[in-house]
Amino acid sequence: MIHIKIVKAGVGQTVLMPFDEDGNAYCPVCGTPHLDDPAYDLSGAVGWGICPKCDVEFGVEDSPLHGEDIKDMHKELRKKWLDRTGYQPEDLQRLQDVFGIDRESWTKSE
Repeated sequence: MIHIKIVKAGVGQTVLMPFDEDGNAYCPVCGTPHLDDPAYDLSGAVGWGICPKCDVEFGVEDSPLHGEDIKDMHKELRKKWLDRTGYQPEDLQRLQDVFGIDRESWTKSE
């Protein structure tokens, strides 16, 4: 079972980080399981890794340089990844399984 934990990351920032019951981290953008270098750990420290599925470089692409909210940045990075990869059914299913995002709510253009 996957649990979404709210992790404090930086001043006034929180990240929704998925972990399984063994404490293994999932990508907060695409839901890829068991990252070798988690995006954020439970203390809020950034992992600086690159997700092998969505290619997001954590601590760089999701760095709130201009006051952006990290959670909103992850949503935008998720949309860009889906736009780039063509909304593959297995990706949509993983988003539903990990984040509870209804696969029918995604559209290719908004």
